[in-house]
Amino acid sequence: MPTKKNMMKKNLENLHLKERINYGYRKVIIMMLVSGLFSIVVIGMLFANTMHYVQNVTVADRAVKICRINVNSSARNIREMALNNDTSSYDGYEQTVERLLAEVNTQLKNLKNSGVIPDADCEEYASALTDWGNIGYSIMKEIKSGDKDKAVDSILNDCTPALNKAVKIATRLDEMTDEVSSQAVIITVISAVAGIVCIIICLVLAWKLTIKTGKKVLESILVPLREVEAVAQELTDGNLHSTLDYHSDDEIGILAHNMRKSIRILGSYVDDIGRSMKMFAEGNFDVQPEVEWKGDFVGILNSFMLFEESMAETIKGIQHVSDEGLLQ
Repeated sequence: MPTKKNMMKKNLENLHLKERINYGYRKVIIMMLVSGLFSIVVIGMLFANTMHYVQNVTVADRAVKICRINVNSSARNIREMALNNDTSSYDGYEQTVERLLAEVNTQLKNLKNSGVIPDADCEEYASALTDWGNIGYSIMKEIKSGDKDKAVDSILNDCTPALNKAVKIATRLDEMTDEVSSQAVIITVISAVAGIVCIIICLVLAWKLTIKTGKKVLESILVPLREVEAVAQELTDGNLHSTLDYHSDDEIGILAHNMRKSIRILGSYVDDIGRSMKMFAEGNFDVQPEVEWKGDFVGILNSFMLFEESMAETIKGIQHVSDEGLLQ
């Protein structure tokens, strides 16, 4: 079974040099894009976590604190209303309390919608504030009707305990929102550190993959070039029977094919010359080429054939003279 590395090497060898270089560039660009997109995702997660902190935790914390402030302000207005003998100011106190408690209702909705505080705790706090609000409205009604003694008694025996109960719950909720706020800050810091680490890891992996891809692309170019260079060196050293095993459809493969063809042709010419010279040494000057000579080598062939004819004539002349001498 071919390995993934060998498959990649084979695929690269089947690409032309331009396509091979473009392949390397594409790999690098894709890795950069993946790294960039991953960084954007991590930053988006950090931003979402921060927005959760701002929109939910802060809203819940603010809602609890505003409820405590408004309830205390309402209780103070009710007490002042009970101590004030100016009946013309009662409507103003009542309107102020109504406005403050209306904002409390709005903040209770915000607190519940934030999802930071459990619904059971929200309902408990809302119920305590509703009970206190009903007592407060009842006290103001008593004050306006002129029954201040009963109103004062209700403040001491009903309103104050109900307020203390609401404050106790609010304190607990305040502690919960503070804790959640601290946790949100810690989570944000941890997420930021983890995000930075992930980005660094992604960049390192992209860098390593880029180097690995670049190395493979360079090897796919340099290795066959070194093979061609080695064969060319053997050719310069006089070895006309060297072998070049690299085969491919790219430019280097075409170069290797042409070099093999040149080596084969040159080798055939040399072998043909060697065969002819051996036959000359054996006294046979009637030698014909066994391969087709092409290009500039045709001139060499013609010169060689003229040399062969000249030597044949010379030998024949020598033999003729030798035969005449023997006859005399």
